[in-house]
Amino acid sequence: MLIQVQKVKTLLEINNITGWNCFPIEIEKYQEQKYFVFYVTEIVGELMNLDALNNYETEKHEFDLNTWNGTDFFSNKNTLNIICSE
Repeated sequence: MLIQVQKVKTLLEINNITGWNCFPIEIEKYQEQKYFVFYVTEIVGELMNLDALNNYETEKHEFDLNTWNGTDFFSNKNTLNIICSE
């Protein structure tokens, strides 16, 4: 996911939002703006109700809370989910 504006990165940093990192990239056509690749650094346990989610039987993501260290951004093991806490 590209963070297109330095301001978004700065807001995450100022507010001590955890569980993410980024690195700068250069895009030839858009050198006047700074771009960053955002990535989630924290992985929690696997989804326990993956079949129900895949079959649209629920919207609730269930995983072992003991695998979560309380970061704001995290992803479930073996998924591409990006989850952000309130």
